[in-house]
Amino acid sequence: MALNRELRQLGDQKAAATREIEQLQATTSEYFLSSQQGDLVYALSLQASARPDIVPLLYKGNLLDRATPVRNVIGALAMSKVLDYKSTYGQYEKLNDAAREELSFDRFMAVKVFERDVMQGATQRVAALYDIVATLQQRIEAAERKLASRQRVALALSVLGATLLLYANLVVAKSAEQPGGVGAAHGNVHAPDRVPPA
Repeated sequence: MALNRELRQLGDQKAAATREIEQLQATTSEYFLSSQQGDLVYALSLQASARPDIVPLLYKGNLLDRATPVRNVIGALAMSKVLDYKSTYGQYEKLNDAAREELSFDRFMAVKVFERDVMQGATQRVAALYDIVATLQQRIEAAERKLASRQRVALALSVLGATLLLYANLVVAKSAEQPGGVGAAHGNVHAPDRVPPA
């Protein structure tokens, strides 16, 4: 049935949008955790008591760690046609490499600004997906109501047909039980005996 097929298609679309939301939320959450750690490491590097042999290693390690969730978000947005993966990640990779070469505020902030723009794109995509899911849910509910209405009509017609068939069978059975059977109703009556002459 076309309506059932439509319901399956709508359900598949809703499931795909929901999976994309979950994926983006998971990757952005992973990024924000790495970003907070990176901020702490950078702030630590500014302290006079910071060990120059350890802090730079922590800083570089964090930049590598946060590149993974950023790459995943860029990939998810690219699959949704929001941006181009190759050019976007290429720009980020250059900024990340430059920041790891030299511990400076400008290079650190360049990475942060680029990451912020990527995460804003992910947030906007999630908001758009929520709208899509809501619209699909409305269409699913409308199709389900229409399908239920058709099923009720089909059930009513089925019950009516069965009732009429039962009634017809009862009429036939009752007619067969009457004296003379069905033929009596057509005037098959015996002629009276002839009266003898006086």
